[in-house]
Amino acid sequence: MQEGKEESGAAAPPLLALNHVSRLCRNVKKSIDFYTKVLGFVLVERPPALDFDGAWLFNYGVGIHLVQSKDDDKLPSDSHHLDPMDNHISFQ
Repeated sequence: MQEGKEESGAAAPPLLALNHVSRLCRNVKKSIDFYTKVLGFVLVERPPALDFDGAWLFNYGVGIHLVQSKDDDKLPSDSHHLDPMDNHISFQ
């Protein structure tokens, strides 16, 4: 596939970069601790119109939006086994 082209031949929108990823989490406060203390992300202010539990973090040119899950069935299992076929984020 050519860069900037979809397989259908239509031109793709002019994307510049990845802005953010959004992650459902079991515990927003524990997730904030991990992303700030372990990975060095910085907590940034969220728009006040967002009236649900969550947090925005930023560093390394990318944002991470954490959202408190209302449905545990939508979350990965709570095991320490890494499944490479599950949703994930990879940093280099």
